[in-house]
Amino acid sequence: MPLSLGIPGPRGHQGASLLLNTRQMLDAARTSRSRVKNLLESELKRLRTFDFPPRVNIHTGNNVGSEP
Repeated sequence: MPLSLGIPGPRGHQGASLLLNTRQMLDAARTSRSRVKNLLESELKRLRTFDFPPRVNIHTGNNVGSEP
């Protein structure tokens, strides 16, 4: 089952996420909780440096109002 870590972007920007189902994370989960914690902290630092792209909203909804 895919597991990801995500954070919201700044106002008006998209968020970012990383997949956590990596070999490194699975090996850490088998050995020690502190290693998992360290890996999660490093992944969070990596996410914070992400260049968040602006969010572009495109409205393609149905106009049910009357035409002017």
